[in-house]
Amino acid sequence: MLVLTLLTGIASAIPTTGDATLVGSNNFTVQVTGASGYAYVIWGQSAGNNNWMSENATVAGGTATVTVWGAPIIGDRTIYYKACDATGCGAEKTVAIPTVTPIPVPSYGDPLRRITSSHFALPNITAEMPNALTGLGTPIILFWSILYIAFLLGLWLRTRTVRMSLMVMFLTAPFLISPTAGLYLGITTSAAYVMLQLAGAALAGIVYMFTKK
Repeated sequence: MLVLTLLTGIASAIPTTGDATLVGSNNFTVQVTGASGYAYVIWGQSAGNNNWMSENATVAGGTATVTVWGAPIIGDRTIYYKACDATGCGAEKTVAIPTVTPIPVPSYGDPLRRITSSHFALPNITAEMPNALTGLGTPIILFWSILYIAFLLGLWLRTRTVRMSLMVMFLTAPFLISPTAGLYLGITTSAAYVMLQLAGAALAGIVYMFTKK
């Protein structure tokens, strides 16, 4: 009877293996109950072959939480594990590790790669530049329009004469206005209207200057 009692006491000391929780692509957590001293988890990739061991976890009130992570826990695999303490190991259980979700590959360098692979062809450059701006919600034609008008105004402010700005406008406008020719920019209708008004004002100023002479 004494031997039976001792055997029963020893058997009851073996920890109970809890179900795996917080399962990730390379980790899971096991709740161990009925343990004493410290608890740990052994695991492997096939039944009965638990060749890997977790770190020791402190037992409080017979319970411990053990986090298992690292190799050979691989996504889309089944892991076999047991909860253990100094007296032995509990029943073996399994956990299905979810498939690893690949990290999204950024496409920030795609426009530059396409430009360089085309040997910096002008149509490719003007076609790729809108991608950066439209990604920020800015229409590319609005950007080119503001840039071109600012250039003409800056030229006028620097030279203090409208003749140079007017000549530059007449020489460059045909390459900028059309979206299917020239530099393939296609500036906005409102920007073209502003350019026309500036050209008209410049011509009026030049004519007035000559009449005053």
